[in-house]
Amino acid sequence: PPQNLAHHAASAEMAEQASTVNKTLVVQFSVKHSRKQFHFCGGGYIKLFSDLNQSNLTGAAPYEIMFGPDICGYDVGHVHVIVWHKGRPKP
Repeated sequence: PPQNLAHHAASAEMAEQASTVNKTLVVQFSVKHSRKQFHFCGGGYIKLFSDLNQSNLTGAAPYEIMFGPDICGYDVGHVHVIVWHKGRPKP
């Protein structure tokens, strides 16, 4: 694999549990992918967790909502949104 590709993660625990009952949930972020090359495939995602052991954060950690851009080469780009509901992903 190319040396310039890497996986990174950061997490922050909220001081108190948030509720979206009778409220609108807004989550926003921006990401800039620079130095795209023909063989580049990757993305930048936000994952929202209902329960997470931050000391054991991995890409396989179960999440409730994931969204963000997925880029492959110069001409293929998608924004993925996946919401888990009743134990099943709803893309």
